[in-house]
Amino acid sequence: MTTKSIAVEADVATETATPDSPASGFDPGGSWSQISFVVETCDVLTVGGAAVAWKASATFAYTGTQGGTSTATSPPSSVSLTGSSSGLIGEGQPLLRDGDSAKDSFGNKIKVSASGPLRSD
Repeated sequence: MTTKSIAVEADVATETATPDSPASGFDPGGSWSQISFVVETCDVLTVGGAAVAWKASATFAYTGTQGGTSTATSPPSSVSLTGSSSGLIGEGQPLLRDGDSAKDSFGNKIKVSASGPLRSD
């Protein structure tokens, strides 16, 4: 099994969906925006002085037109990502590793890009 680098908060990021993936009932051409983004960390285990991450959650909203006339903002769409590490556990939870990702049905995404020295399978 290949080991992957364990993530710290700075290794976790979001990516908004493209405008041609509108929320239900909206016309293409609007835009997605991130409303909130939280990364939960484990202070007991650190990499280079930064706490390792075990969970991330983000909320996104789509702003655009409905039926070609009125501008509105969609109800929020949430994405949650939990760790995939089987070898290292922090505060009872698997840790986030390089390559972990999750997305909603529109393509809004949380992704991990880690290259630190602490690795786990």
